[in-house]
Amino acid sequence: MSEEHFQDYPLRIRHGQTRYWYKTGQLQLACDFKRNRINGPLAAYHEDGSPKRREQYRNGELRTSQCFSPDGQARPCQPLLTTVDFPGGQKPFVEFLRDRLDRRKINLVDAPAFITVEATVHKDGTLSGPRTLPAVKLRPLPEQIINQQVAEAMANMPPWRPAALDDIPIEAYVLISVALRDGIVHQVNYEVYAF
Repeated sequence: MSEEHFQDYPLRIRHGQTRYWYKTGQLQLACDFKRNRINGPLAAYHEDGSPKRREQYRNGELRTSQCFSPDGQARPCQPLLTTVDFPGGQKPFVEFLRDRLDRRKINLVDAPAFITVEATVHKDGTLSGPRTLPAVKLRPLPEQIINQQVAEAMANMPPWRPAALDDIPIEAYVLISVALRDGIVHQVNYEVYAF
């Protein structure tokens, strides 16, 4: 269960207090966001309520950090947020996408140099809703069609490594940028833009 506040919900820009609870009702994590960046104190707890992590942020930059084992002993901190990843990384993703587009016989010769798709990577690693960005509707019709075909080619992918917040899988909203060169997929980048 969670409580989240947004400055702009459709764009998933967090602003204000965010809290997550374990299924038992015990507080799991509490922090504040300012324009989608953690700002101020962050506290995370083990399921028994004992402190797990105490951190201080300023505009998304980590300033101080302390982490604790369930018995209260100090331990090294792992990253608070780990991002999504395609199985094997970006190179296998390029190969996957090339193969998918070849099998669909999509002609990319006249495609724009970059295509960006947004999607959701769920807690179990499934990717859903690959879709073109709203601004694509302003592009010429052939570009709109190619963008849509690339988004459709991303459906039914193998499971991704999901994003995790303090080692707990979370749903993440991802931008996938596809760079084309000479009519083939040359490079792919993906990044979490919201969770």
